[in-house]
Amino acid sequence: MDISRSAYYRYGSGKYQSERSIENARLLERIRTIYLKSKCRYGSPRITTQLRAEGVNAGKNRVARIIKLSSISVKVRQKRRNYMRNKERQINTDLVVRQFNPLNRNRIWGSDITYIRTKQGRKYLSVVMDLYSRMIIAWEVYDSQSENIIIRATETAEKNRNPQSGLILHSDRGTQYCSTRVRTALECYGIGQSMGAKATCYDNAVLESFF
Repeated sequence: MDISRSAYYRYGSGKYQSERSIENARLLERIRTIYLKSKCRYGSPRITTQLRAEGVNAGKNRVARIIKLSSISVKVRQKRRNYMRNKERQINTDLVVRQFNPLNRNRIWGSDITYIRTKQGRKYLSVVMDLYSRMIIAWEVYDSQSENIIIRATETAEKNRNPQSGLILHSDRGTQYCSTRVRTALECYGIGQSMGAKATCYDNAVLESFF
C-alpha cells in the first residue's frame, strides 16, 4: 500500500493524528476560550454563533460533539428569588384588571424592575410609566433590587408630574412592591396601589412588553 514502516508503527501506537483530529484540537482551544469568556454559561449553539462571527466555519453538530467529548459543562443559570415571610407580604387588589388605556394622563402608572448586565456587574433598573402615553416618566438604577429603587423612582415621578388625587400605581406582586416601606411611601404621596395576580405576566403586560 506504499506506506512507510515508521508511519505504520506511529499509527499503531496511537500517536498518529489525522488532519481532522488536528483541526478538532485547534477548534477545541477556540471553544474553550469562548466558553471561559462567557463565564462557563455558553452551550454549543451560542459557541457556534460566536465561532462563525469570528470567521471560523464550524457546524453546530461538530461543535456539540467536541464539547461532549471534552470536559466542558455549561453552568445552569439559577433564577434569583427574593423571599419574604408570608405575614409581611401584603397583597393589594388588582384595580386595573388589564385596562391599560386610561383616558387621561396621571391616572394609572405602571412600574416594574428588571436587571441589566454591565461590565461592573449586575445592575437593577426600575421604571415608572404613564399608561396614558406609554412615556417613562421616571427611572432609577441601583446595585441591588431593594425597596429603595422603587421608592426613588416613584419620588422622581411624583416630582416630575405632581399628580392629583386618584392616581394608581400598578405592578406585579414582586417582593419589593409588597414591602411595608413601599406601601408607606405610596400612602404618603396619596397614590393607590394595585397588583396583578400571582405568576400572571399579562396583568402587567405593558411593562413586561417594554422591558
